[in-house]
Amino acid sequence: MKRKSALIVTFIIITFSFSAYFYLSNSYKKIDIFTAKAFNKETNTPIISITDKWALIEISTIFKTSFKLSGNLNVVEPKYVLELNKLNNHTEIMYLWIDKSLTEGMYMYKSKTETGYSISEKNTLKLKKLLAKEQNNITEK
Repeated sequence: MKRKSALIVTFIIITFSFSAYFYLSNSYKKIDIFTAKAFNKETNTPIISITDKWALIEISTIFKTSFKLSGNLNVVEPKYVLELNKLNNHTEIMYLWIDKSLTEGMYMYKSKTETGYSISEKNTLKLKKLLAKEQNNITEK
């Protein structure tokens, strides 16, 4: 009986730890997405502004599970510029390469352009769907 109780408690702790990592570790309160032109925002008005908690968690998880790219990156202009508004009131700028024709996306932070991150094919598809959903939510309002 003691062994069974110990296993149950261990299982609950592990489950809670994973849940806390993925669901409570979201550090964004808002993400503004702008079209890019020459590594800058094309306009000062975002095409999408994401504030939905679950969408922010999903996007945060996608970025956290991306793969770091090694070597020097020679990239074309990004498709989007993202302003990541964090809970600590710090704003971070990110460049995002994602488009209908690409099966895998890529991003890099403006403050660390020597490092890029590859988004898996599965997560790129998730991100495209999230962005399309958010875009539809805006146009329906």
